[in-house]
Amino acid sequence: MWAATLAREAWKWLLLRKRRGPRYRVFSRRLLVDRSIAERHVALEQLCRRHRVARLELFGSAARGDDLAPGSDIDFLVEFEPLPPGTYADTYFDLLEALEQLFGRSVDLVVASAIKNPYFRESVERAKALVYAA
Repeated sequence: MWAATLAREAWKWLLLRKRRGPRYRVFSRRLLVDRSIAERHVALEQLCRRHRVARLELFGSAARGDDLAPGSDIDFLVEFEPLPPGTYADTYFDLLEALEQLFGRSVDLVVASAIKNPYFRESVERAKALVYAA
């Protein structure tokens, strides 16, 4: 068990060294398992900036490294920068629609501050991978 953990941490360290960008960092090898996410990191960064995203993380099957079946969705956890009053819903749904268009599949977009269930929060925290941070 500890050997697998050590190997995973070594991969994270190597990827951090190889993939440093101005605002995008791959923090986990799990992001590279599904190529559709890794190949679209530039477009994801642009979407996040346009929609005032402070942090975007992947969770669920894509973050665990499971192969995404054609009909499966992609789960994202999002934190927005402070938004002007009255623009939150538009920003959320615009980002959701843009992510679905980018990946060509259904997207679940969960706002981090809206998670109230402690068991769900724990499962998300255990298996999430950073995609974007402002």
